[in-house]
Amino acid sequence: MSNAKTLARPYAKAAFELAMAENATDRWNDMLDLASAAVTDPSLAGLLGSPHASDRQIVQIMLDTASGAFDDRFKGFLGVVADNKRLALLPEIADLYHALREAADGLLRVR
Repeated sequence: MSNAKTLARPYAKAAFELAMAENATDRWNDMLDLASAAVTDPSLAGLLGSPHASDRQIVQIMLDTASGAFDDRFKGFLGVVADNKRLALLPEIADLYHALREAADGLLRVR
């Protein structure tokens, strides 16, 4: 699991920096949550790593399914994640993004 977090960290930082630059941390939070839910959905998760669908095709399925929920910058981000074969890391990327956002907002996680 820590390996997944390590691999996801640069993407989470990049997502956070893009969101901060656009003053759209809430929107990126929602888009990351939606993308994360998509890749963990059994119908799409089965395609990850499959020889029957490329990562770019999986992103296109996500875009078609989300029907406009992702802005152009986020679509580009997903493209980079797909090109680097890291779509399966979207849940970890989202978790790390949330932690970065909470830290920037001065929030603490409590159990």
